[in-house]
Amino acid sequence: MAVAACSPGLDGVGVSTAGGGGTGAAAVDAGAEAPPFDPQVRASLVPFGKGEETSGHAPGLYDFALFANEAARVTMAGGARSFPLGSVLGIEHQRRDGSGKGPSFFMEKRSASGDRFGGWRFVAVDTQGRVVDQGQLEACGHCHRDAPNDYVFPALTPVRPADAGAP
Repeated sequence: MAVAACSPGLDGVGVSTAGGGGTGAAAVDAGAEAPPFDPQVRASLVPFGKGEETSGHAPGLYDFALFANEAARVTMAGGARSFPLGSVLGIEHQRRDGSGKGPSFFMEKRSASGDRFGGWRFVAVDTQGRVVDQGQLEACGHCHRDAPNDYVFPALTPVRPADAGAP
């Protein structure tokens, strides 16, 4: 069993018991030409899933809500196995004990490249909305490589936008 930690300073998030050997939060290739991720993009994302207890981001500590832009939402709803360029997915965490928010993570499909990150940029955002780490993060990629659909794990409980909200 491998234990990997996502981005530093995120209070236990990213701790996973999934297989694979991560190397911590080191950015392998942040993509210098890519503009910095704007955490305000979250406001444009539509809810598409929620669940109790994430299996990869600090199991047992958080409930979660999932969000996607239109390109990613259509892909998820249609069951396609690969995502178009420009797809953005997000996950927000809420402490299971009711003591507050946890961090958010985003994935942004930046290229159709066959690189070891599937063309995704991973982004970690703290509870204050600040980007803590972004790029081709090994700590994210080592688990997401095992996801069945283009580095994306399926939503556990799909929701209609009217049913969504913070967990």
